[in-house]
Amino acid sequence: MNNNMNENTNGNINEVTIDTVEVPRELIINLKSIIEVVNERINWKTTELLPVGLICRQLDDIIKKEKEEE
Repeated sequence: MNNNMNENTNGNINEVTIDTVEVPRELIINLKSIIEVVNERINWKTTELLPVGLICRQLDDIIKKEKEEE
């Protein structure tokens, strides 16, 4: 579990807890591949485009970071 500190608008610091789980990189790569296939087949609503794009970017960042750490 990672703990981060965020400063709110009043200048006070709030602790934010982020739960993490270890997963094999291969699973993340497979999920990204599935999303890419699904993306070609689905007619997304406009409001769905940003969340899907953000998830793809997060997966790409995780994959890239893991490759750099090898």
